[in-house]
Amino acid sequence: MGLKEEQMNFITSSDKRMPIGKPRLYNWYRENKYPELIVKVGGKILFDLDLWEKMIQEQIEKNIELAKRTQSEKEKQAYEKWRTRKKKSKKK
Repeated sequence: MGLKEEQMNFITSSDKRMPIGKPRLYNWYRENKYPELIVKVGGKILFDLDLWEKMIQEQIEKNIELAKRTQSEKEKQAYEKWRTRKKKSKKK
């Protein structure tokens, strides 16, 4: 098994850069929640910091898209409400 062109950035649970607590790390490992993120090698549980950062960036992008859609829907609703009021006031 060869290494990828880019070397992976795995850290242990005791590394100060660990973004989650040890209990959560062990729970996620035991539950096999993110098998590509947390692996056990030689009795040590390792966390892929690069993949974590990629997951965070993807979630940020999804949040931005959701916010745009939500804002767009709110603007449409506000416009329709305004238009309905305007029509009612013309009838009087």
